Amino acid sequence: MVRRALLASSAVVGLAAGVSVAASAAAAPDGSTAQASERAVRIAAAQPNVVGTPHMIIHQRDKGTAPGYIFTGPKVDGPRPNGTFVGPLISDNRGRPIWFQNYPGQTHATDVRVQTYKGQKVLTYWLGRSAPDNPGVGLGTDLILNSHYQIIKRVHSHGREAADQHEFQITKRGTAIVVSYQIARRNLSKIGGGKNQAVYDCVVQEINLRTGKVQFVWHSIRHVPVAKSILPAPKPGHPNVPFDYFHINSVNFDRDGNVIISGRHTFAVYKVNYKTDKTMWTLGGKTSTFKLGPGVAFSWQHNAVPLGHNTYRIFDNNWSRIPPKPKNKVSRVLWIKVHPKTETANLVRKALTHPSGKVLAGSQGNAQTLGKGHVFVGWGDADRISEFNAEGKMLFNAQFPAHPAKDLFINTYRAYRFPWAGKPTGHPTLHRSSPNGHLQFDVVWNGATRVVKWRINGGSAPKKLHLLGTTRWRGLDTAFRLSRAPAYVQVTAVDGRGHIVARTGVVRS
Repeated sequence: MVRRALLASSAVVGLAAGVSVAASAAAAPDGSTAQASERAVRIAAAQPNVVGTPHMIIHQRDKGTAPGYIFTGPKVDGPRPNGTFVGPLISDNRGRPIWFQNYPGQTHATDVRVQTYKGQKVLTYWLGRSAPDNPGVGLGTDLILNSHYQIIKRVHSHGREAADQHEFQITKRGTAIVVSYQIARRNLSKIGGGKNQAVYDCVVQEINLRTGKVQFVWHSIRHVPVAKSILPAPKPGHPNVPFDYFHINSVNFDRDGNVIISGRHTFAVYKVNYKTDKTMWTLGGKTSTFKLGPGVAFSWQHNAVPLGHNTYRIFDNNWSRIPPKPKNKVSRVLWIKVHPKTETANLVRKALTHPSGKVLAGSQGNAQTLGKGHVFVGWGDADRISEFNAEGKMLFNAQFPAHPAKDLFINTYRAYRFPWAGKPTGHPTLHRSSPNGHLQFDVVWNGATRVVKWRINGGSAPKKLHLLGTTRWRGLDTAFRLSRAPAYVQVTAVDGRGHIVARTGVVRS
């Protein structure tokens, strides 16, 4: 099994590019006075030593990628060893963490992205744990955070079960789409199962975010027969684990107001009438409404997204993590146009695959359309994140580092790129440490996006600080070392216009 993971720090020092040093008397922009010095203080970059955060390895970073940060929810499938950090993560194009929230135990986050709520850009994600009998089913809550990273709303599903991890989408009309897996019982004897078998009923709910009332509801068990599942029914006498026959993993409103639903275990995408909740058509599966043209057939799919004009983008996993892993298949991003009058479906552009020809996601995955026709792809448990231009050339390729634990790998359910302006509350903090016996400072400001550089002041007393120089911002934890450390150090955050954003407290060396 592919093993991937997160990293905690430690380090070797290299000289920081773009470091400037104050060596003569001058008035510093923040009001401090730079003192004359016979020997200038050299500032060197260091590896972060304070904050344990996941990071990405960047394999390719060409010019021309779309603007914005990268949003992921790194997590572990299965028990998590101590010291493994998982949770919602925002990173820059170099893989450096911008904001990260670690969650303990078996709690994890999925579908981390930027949406609009009450006219403001917000950060949203699902937070919870996996069901004890099925790691692909989530039990949790959907969260909305403001630009200060404060939770401003929790959205719960209505019914017996908690919200599932696969979809949380805020609509333009002030509602949210949530899903849940609820347990029903059915007689499966005709398809080789038990007479009173527990079955997962996949439920879609549209919830009014102001009133909390449900405006639309759809149950898979009422509209898609269990016999449509590609999975075999559990044998009679098998432990009574619910049969996950449908496995809902995406819900989106089509351009005409109706609903597009993906059922992974039926190999099908469904269009559902919003007013009647009846199935309008089925794409794929055992009883497709459409005759599938060359290359259209998909399996174990995720993230079925309507693009308008009867065109739909689908992440075709092409595998389900059931051994053995096929050698002649890869995961694909498909653009499929359906023709209701002729009941046919065809590809409208070449399928997008990873250039390595080896990426096969056994679970999860998504694609996102960016400006200028770019496509951002999260390759699910294949542990790759890529961006392609309009011609299909890969411009960006990243993954999470390998974990030393055997058979443990890190993945993200979906990956996105969005512009984001983070404004954390409070002030940055300055930490003193001595990794490998070398004095080091770490300036930490989790979630700040305005900082361009850090201005470093030092002196013999807290009120006698002078400018030592500057070092560039390098993520939520910027680590540095000084060739001659003064008794006291303070760091000031400066934005792209040279304005002071915030200051740390004064730290004794």
